[in-house]
Amino acid sequence: MKNILIISLILLSVVHSFAQKAPDTLVISTKNGQIILVSDSLLKFEPMQTEALIRKALYQTLNSSSNTNSWRAKAKSKNDSLYTTVIKRKLFRLTGEFSVGLIRDKISPAVAAGIEFSPQKQDYYRKKNGMYSFISLSAHATSTFREEDNKYQTYQNTFLQFTLGNRMNSESGYKSLSELSSGVGYLIQRSGNYFERNTFKVFINFGLPKSSIIITPECYLFKKSTFTGLTIKLINLANYF
Repeated sequence: MKNILIISLILLSVVHSFAQKAPDTLVISTKNGQIILVSDSLLKFEPMQTEALIRKALYQTLNSSSNTNSWRAKAKSKNDSLYTTVIKRKLFRLTGEFSVGLIRDKISPAVAAGIEFSPQKQDYYRKKNGMYSFISLSAHATSTFREEDNKYQTYQNTFLQFTLGNRMNSESGYKSLSELSSGVGYLIQRSGNYFERNTFKVFINFGLPKSSIIITPECYLFKKSTFTGLTIKLINLANYF
């Protein structure tokens, strides 16, 4: 009797295993890879909005606790319509920086403050090779030093600068530069005779990737002469991104 019971249980388990239907699998191929959906019936996939389903699954995965601090999770959270709306509202931003330059033969520290307009800033997050254009107007106070009567005298000259260019997302395709911009400046406050009156300057900004450091070659233009300079912007006080 005991043997009959054991055989009956084995037969029941075998029948139950054969009665279970193997799950159906739907494979969706895309240019970036494959997406696999598993169900007990392919018919259940028919009424589904596939794109919405994939987008929802991706959003949940990127916002899981294991990916909260990853760059992709941040990029995804910044791609939603609410974040884009916030970015569009912040078209203007105050900026500030500290730099050290070599102007002619003088080491010249400088501080700057200004205002920036960036109407396409959301593109930095939304597009694969994200970048955005900006326009800024700023005042740069440059200090130079001269020894007079065994004492060092400090002279401060201020330039009003207009800058136009682009900032690039080094996390999504731009590996060599984080900024490429250029501009022109005009001397609005003069001290000493290091600069002549009505001095102009032109410059180009090269932003190093994954850094706030910007290298700026400059050319100063006077009435009768010109000379060059080189400025390295070390500390950017504005939270651009």
